[in-house]
Amino acid sequence: MALPEAYHPQAAAIGELLRKLAGKLDIKNADERRTIKTRQAVLEGEAFRSLWDRIKHKTTYRVEFDNEKLIKDAAKAIAAGPPVAK
Repeated sequence: MALPEAYHPQAAAIGELLRKLAGKLDIKNADERRTIKTRQAVLEGEAFRSLWDRIKHKTTYRVEFDNEKLIKDAAKAIAAGPPVAK
């Protein structure tokens, strides 16, 4: 993203501040993504099954959301979408 013209005199200070705030944040280029194939043999192997049986009870996944906001946002998205023919 380009820096607006009005901020060019402070470009060095802004860059330094951003580097300081980002710390050791590892930013990757999305264009260099690689697809990693799942090795089914590993997932179906006895060692993985044994590990999964030991840890699956310790794993939880929780989702919290606002029902009212979800309904309003969904209604807006549907209304803003293209018309659906019969």
